[in-house]
Amino acid sequence: MKILHITLHYIDGWGYQDNLLPQYQRAAGHEVVIVTDTGHLPEPVRASILAKGDRYVEEGILVRKFRTSLCTRDSALTSCGLSAILEEEAPDLVFHHGLHLATLPVASRYRKSHPGSVLVVDSHADPFNASRNRLWRLLYARGVLRLLVKGPGKQVDRYYGVSPLRCSFLETEYRVPGDRIALLPLAGDPRILGEITETDAQIRTVYGIPGEAFLLVSGGKMGPTKGTDRIIEAWRLLKRRHTEVELLLFGSLEAGFQIPEDVRFAGWCDRKKTCSILKVADVAVWPLLHTSLVEDALSCGTPVIVKDSGNVSHYKAAGAGVFLETGDTEEIVNAVETIMQADDAFRDRLHADRYRYSYESVAAQIEADYQHLRKS
Repeated sequence: MKILHITLHYIDGWGYQDNLLPQYQRAAGHEVVIVTDTGHLPEPVRASILAKGDRYVEEGILVRKFRTSLCTRDSALTSCGLSAILEEEAPDLVFHHGLHLATLPVASRYRKSHPGSVLVVDSHADPFNASRNRLWRLLYARGVLRLLVKGPGKQVDRYYGVSPLRCSFLETEYRVPGDRIALLPLAGDPRILGEITETDAQIRTVYGIPGEAFLLVSGGKMGPTKGTDRIIEAWRLLKRRHTEVELLLFGSLEAGFQIPEDVRFAGWCDRKKTCSILKVADVAVWPLLHTSLVEDALSCGTPVIVKDSGNVSHYKAAGAGVFLETGDTEEIVNAVETIMQADDAFRDRLHADRYRYSYESVAAQIEADYQHLRKS
């Protein structure tokens, strides 16, 4: 099967869904092409990526570029060159990342003119990350995108939400019929664990963590909006009750936020270092907002403490950690103690279900859906 991904946010070498999913599909034996635009590249890497040109191979996958204009942070209103790429590549399955006015009509025309092909769309939008500008949300999300679903969107064979909340958001916000929506969860990249040659003890030694300590970690963008201050305070309270509890933070800092001197901070980490930290942790904590690091932690076999929401309800059902109601300090303390008392049970459950949290599982689900949709 030839799979073509259309995405506006592909950045070479990063570890997001539109990077990892194509790699796992390629590993499963499919021919994979990534088609992305040049209008949504962040400044630190923009020049180096543009220097590669409009057609190059990245990690064994062909990457092709088209142009967009009238771009916002998350979308674009027009595109140029995508239709020609689709005709030239002639994919069996088009995986369209997001609902975008610039590209979905083009993909829908390809699907209509090639009846043997399959078109699927995934969505990462939910009430937490949707635009806070009410006028924009009214005009674009509830106006333009609803018309897009009713028009060109009729050619879409399956809409995916990457969490239960995002499935329901497709239905309530964009008016996608519920029987055309399915859950396609985010996942982790367990292959990278094979690249970690250090033992758990050696990794802990790098960060000054005793081998017998119960280790809490958290990463990503650190600051009050992510609950980092609450994690630090919870750790201090835990240290009074359990001297063996340690805390390690990694990532970048929100403006004005500083990590206290008594807290271990690894700074920004690449994916290998990130997964090595998550692998040796006893629990990973994000008390307020969901992050893709949750999936990385689960794929490493590490239980999580996260705020209960529709973005993690499928993990709650699987018993993958402790799920918070408020995310306040005392609740974090109680959650950590719950995992301390039953650490082996959580890890055994995650180890048994590890395949569920990997992009190998997600790629297999898409392949099965493709076979079903092609016959229907």
